[in-house]
Amino acid sequence: MDLYNKEKRNNERTQIRTEFFIRKEGKGELFEPFKVFDISEKGLRVKDNGKLRGSDTFEIGTYDKVKSLGVNDAGENPTYNDTLFVGIMKGRAVWFDAHWTGIEIYEISKECAGKLRMLAD
Repeated sequence: MDLYNKEKRNNERTQIRTEFFIRKEGKGELFEPFKVFDISEKGLRVKDNGKLRGSDTFEIGTYDKVKSLGVNDAGENPTYNDTLFVGIMKGRAVWFDAHWTGIEIYEISKECAGKLRMLAD
């Protein structure tokens, strides 16, 4: 199976085209939009230009969730008009290559886990 069907950690992946807003946890940075190209219960494959590499942990959510928290730093308006209302999750980069970063989700609410499971089915 190719990487579109299996994640590096053997979790089923589903192709998706959406946008999540991500920032490094505890660094005082703004949330930035990143395009998500596939998803599983345990992680995301994100189009990345190198900003998400390293040992940092990340806060991750959809635009609507970030805005609902009263966080006024959600960056620009979303590219995709989705209403997934997912987040705020915590994750870390576990692999990367020239154009992609794989993010493992390690802290997530039951509600958000259910939404990711639904998307991955």
